Amino acid sequence: MGPCQGITVIDVSRYLPGRFCTLMLADLGAEVLTVEPPRSPSAKIQPIGTDTGARYLALNRNKKSMTVDLSVKDGRDIFYQLVRNRDLIVEGSRPGVAERLGIDYPTVRNINPRIVYASISNFGQDGPYKTFPSHDINCLGLAGLLNAQECSSVPTGIFLSDTIAALMATIGILSALVEVQKSGRGQYIDLSILDAVISCLNVRAMRHLLHETHALEADFTSLTYPFYNAYRAKDGRYVTVAAVEPHFWERLCVLLERKDFAKHQSDGGAKREEILEYFRKQFATKTSDEWVKLFRDSDIPCGPVHSLEEVFNDPQVAFRSMIMETDHPFLGKMKQLGIPVKFSETLCELKSAPPLYGEHTSEILQDLGYPKESIEALRKKGVIE
Repeated sequence: MGPCQGITVIDVSRYLPGRFCTLMLADLGAEVLTVEPPRSPSAKIQPIGTDTGARYLALNRNKKSMTVDLSVKDGRDIFYQLVRNRDLIVEGSRPGVAERLGIDYPTVRNINPRIVYASISNFGQDGPYKTFPSHDINCLGLAGLLNAQECSSVPTGIFLSDTIAALMATIGILSALVEVQKSGRGQYIDLSILDAVISCLNVRAMRHLLHETHALEADFTSLTYPFYNAYRAKDGRYVTVAAVEPHFWERLCVLLERKDFAKHQSDGGAKREEILEYFRKQFATKTSDEWVKLFRDSDIPCGPVHSLEEVFNDPQVAFRSMIMETDHPFLGKMKQLGIPVKFSETLCELKSAPPLYGEHTSEILQDLGYPKESIEALRKKGVIE
C-alpha cells in the first residue's frame, strides 16, 4: 500500500527528473497519472521513446497513463477537470512553457487552491540562465563536479544531476503535502537541477569557502591517496578500499605486510608514491574475490567493482529485494529495480507494470463523466490517442 496511499498526482513532465520523482511517489503508494502527448502526426509535442523502451519501462511502473493534447482547448479542458481533485502536479518544461500552454501554477491554483505544483527545470524559474537549454553533463560541469582539465570524472550510465534533482523534488513535494495537511494551503515548488547538485557539494564547498583547500580531507576522494582508492587485482578486476579511519589504515598496512606505512597515511610526495606503488604490486598477487574476503574477515572497508550483471547477482542485492518481477502485456515476465525505502508498517510494492502508452485514457475520461461518444469524437480530432 505504501505511506503515500491516497495522494493523487498528475505528471506532465517528459524527462528523467520529473518521471523519477513521480516514480518514487508511485512506489510509496501515491496514485500517479502521466499525461502524455498523443502519438499522432498532428500533435504539436511528440512523445519521447516507446512504451516498451528501457527509458519508459524504467520510469513508469505503478502509474497510469493517458494521452491528451494540452496545446488545444479541448485538451486543456480535460486537464482542468483532472486537477480539481488532485493533490500534486509535476512538470519539467523550460520556464514559460507551462504558462504558454495554460497549465501553469496560477491557472491551476484558481481551480484548486490546495494543490501542490512542482516545476523542475535546469536553472529554476528566475535568474540569467533560466531559459538556457541544458542537460545532465552541463549541470554537472557548472556545479564543479567534473575535472576542469580533462573531464575524467564524468559518471557514465547514470544521469547524476537529474537523479539528484528528482530526489530533492520528492523531498520538497512531501514537505509541501505536510503543509497542506496542517494549513490547507497548497504552494508552488521551484526546483533547479543546478541548485540541487550544488547543494550536494556540502562539506567540499564549506572547505573551499573556509579556504581549507589543502587539507587532506578536502581531496582524498580524488583517488590520489593509498587509503581511499581502487586497485587492480590478479584477475584484472578492481577492488575498492576505504581505510579512512586510522585503525582501518593500520590493519590494511599490517595485512599488506608493511606496518611501517601506518604512520604515513597522510603523507604526500615521494612517500605517497612509494606506498601506492607497493600496494599496486601487492594487489596484483591475489584475485579480487580473495582480497575482498581477506579484507572483510579483517573488518576493513572494501568491495569489488561490479559489472551490472554482478550487481544483480550479488547476495546482498537479492536479499534486499532490489530486483523484482512483474507481468507486462507484451514483454511477459519483466524484471524491475526494487524499491529502496523499506517501512516496518506500510509495505511498498510493485503493484503494476509500466502502463501501455495512453492505456488509461478512456477509463480516466469516463471517470470524469465523458460519454463514450464524446471520447470517440476527441479521438477523431486528435485530442487523445
